[in-house]
Amino acid sequence: MGTPKADAERRLRYIEGHVRGIGKMIEAGTPCVDVLKQTYAVRRALDKLDQVLLREHLERRLPGCIREGRDREVLAELAQVFELASHRARETDQQPADDTRARVGEKIQETQGGDDPGGHWS
Repeated sequence: MGTPKADAERRLRYIEGHVRGIGKMIEAGTPCVDVLKQTYAVRRALDKLDQVLLREHLERRLPGCIREGRDREVLAELAQVFELASHRARETDQQPADDTRARVGEKIQETQGGDDPGGHWS
Protein backbone atom coordinates (compact mmCIF):
# COMPACT_ATOMS: atom_id res chain seq x y z
CA MET A 1 0.00 0.00 0.00
CA GLY A 2 1.21 3.55 -0.72
CA THR A 3 1.01 6.65 1.39
CA PRO A 4 -2.08 7.41 3.46
CA LYS A 5 -2.89 10.26 1.05
CA ALA A 6 -2.62 7.92 -1.96
CA ASP A 7 -4.79 5.36 -0.16
CA ALA A 8 -7.44 8.01 0.61
CA GLU A 9 -7.40 9.25 -3.00
CA ARG A 10 -7.73 5.68 -4.32
CA ARG A 11 -10.65 4.99 -2.01
CA LEU A 12 -12.34 8.23 -3.02
CA ARG A 13 -12.03 7.41 -6.74
CA TYR A 14 -13.57 4.01 -6.04
CA ILE A 15 -16.47 5.62 -4.18
CA GLU A 16 -17.04 8.14 -6.98
CA GLY A 17 -17.15 5.38 -9.57
CA HIS A 18 -19.44 3.28 -7.43
CA VAL A 19 -21.90 6.17 -6.99
CA ARG A 20 -21.93 6.76 -10.77
CA GLY A 21 -22.67 3.05 -11.20
CA ILE A 22 -25.61 3.33 -8.82
CA GLY A 23 -26.97 6.18 -10.92
CA LYS A 24 -26.76 3.97 -14.00
CA MET A 25 -28.54 1.18 -12.16
CA ILE A 26 -31.40 3.51 -11.30
CA GLU A 27 -31.58 4.78 -14.89
CA ALA A 28 -31.70 1.18 -16.14
CA GLY A 29 -34.55 0.27 -13.80
CA THR A 30 -32.54 -2.14 -11.66
CA PRO A 31 -34.55 -3.67 -8.79
CA CYS A 32 -34.48 -1.52 -5.66
CA VAL A 33 -32.95 -4.25 -3.49
CA ASP A 34 -29.98 -4.51 -5.86
CA VAL A 35 -29.51 -0.72 -5.73
CA LEU A 36 -29.76 -0.77 -1.94
CA LYS A 37 -27.01 -3.38 -1.77
CA GLN A 38 -24.77 -1.02 -3.71
CA THR A 39 -25.62 2.00 -1.54
CA TYR A 40 -24.70 -0.12 1.46
CA ALA A 41 -21.35 -0.90 -0.17
CA VAL A 42 -20.74 2.83 -0.70
CA ARG A 43 -21.49 3.57 2.95
CA ARG A 44 -19.01 0.88 3.96
CA ALA A 45 -16.41 2.36 1.61
CA LEU A 46 -16.99 5.81 3.15
CA ASP A 47 -16.53 4.28 6.60
CA LYS A 48 -13.20 2.84 5.49
CA LEU A 49 -12.16 6.21 4.06
CA ASP A 50 -13.05 7.81 7.40
CA GLN A 51 -10.84 5.27 9.16
CA VAL A 52 -7.89 6.05 6.88
CA LEU A 53 -8.29 9.79 7.43
CA LEU A 54 -8.72 9.48 11.18
CA ARG A 55 -5.75 7.13 11.55
CA GLU A 56 -3.56 9.54 9.58
CA HIS A 57 -4.73 12.43 11.73
CA LEU A 58 -4.14 10.59 14.99
CA GLU A 59 -0.75 9.20 13.99
CA ARG A 60 0.72 12.21 12.21
CA ARG A 61 -0.85 15.49 13.28
CA LEU A 62 -1.82 15.08 16.92
CA PRO A 63 1.53 13.85 18.27
CA GLY A 64 3.27 16.90 16.79
CA CYS A 65 0.69 19.20 18.32
CA ILE A 66 1.19 17.57 21.71
CA ARG A 67 4.99 17.88 21.46
CA GLU A 68 4.58 21.55 20.59
CA GLY A 69 2.44 22.11 23.68
CA ARG A 70 -0.80 22.68 21.78
CA ASP A 71 -2.81 20.45 24.10
CA ARG A 72 -5.96 22.58 23.89
CA GLU A 73 -5.95 22.27 20.10
CA VAL A 74 -5.58 18.49 20.37
CA LEU A 75 -8.42 18.24 22.87
CA ALA A 76 -10.67 20.43 20.70
CA GLU A 77 -9.99 18.27 17.65
CA LEU A 78 -10.60 15.05 19.58
CA ALA A 79 -13.86 16.50 20.91
CA GLN A 80 -14.92 17.20 17.31
CA VAL A 81 -14.10 13.64 16.29
CA PHE A 82 -16.09 12.19 19.18
CA GLU A 83 -19.02 14.52 18.42
CA LEU A 84 -19.05 13.41 14.79
CA ALA A 85 -18.88 9.76 15.84
CA SER A 86 -21.69 10.08 18.37
CA HIS A 87 -23.85 12.04 15.91
CA ARG A 88 -23.32 9.32 13.31
CA ALA A 89 -24.16 6.59 15.82
CA ARG A 90 -27.41 8.35 16.73
CA GLU A 91 -28.33 8.65 13.05
CA THR A 92 -27.69 5.01 12.23
CA ASP A 93 -28.99 3.42 15.43
CA GLN A 94 -32.26 5.21 16.06
CA GLN A 95 -34.01 7.32 13.50
CA PRO A 96 -33.66 5.32 10.31
CA ALA A 97 -35.00 2.10 11.80
CA ASP A 98 -38.23 3.71 13.03
CA ASP A 99 -38.62 5.84 9.92
CA THR A 100 -37.88 2.94 7.59
CA ARG A 101 -40.36 0.67 9.36
CA ALA A 102 -43.10 3.26 8.86
CA ARG A 103 -42.22 3.78 5.19
CA VAL A 104 -42.09 0.04 4.53
CA GLY A 105 -45.55 -0.33 6.02
CA GLU A 106 -46.82 2.47 3.78
CA LYS A 107 -45.22 0.92 0.69
CA ILE A 108 -46.68 -2.50 1.43
CA GLN A 109 -50.13 -0.94 1.59
CA GLU A 110 -49.50 0.98 -1.66
CA THR A 111 -48.23 -2.02 -3.59
CA GLN A 112 -50.78 -4.55 -2.43
CA GLY A 113 -52.67 -3.59 -5.57
CA GLY A 114 -49.82 -5.11 -7.58
CA ASP A 115 -48.37 -1.94 -9.13
CA ASP A 116 -44.74 -3.08 -9.07
CA PRO A 117 -44.17 -6.28 -7.10
CA GLY A 118 -40.53 -6.54 -8.25
CA GLY A 119 -39.53 -3.23 -6.69
CA HIS A 120 -38.19 -1.82 -9.96
CA TRP A 121 -37.70 1.84 -10.67
CA SER A 122 -40.38 3.26 -12.91
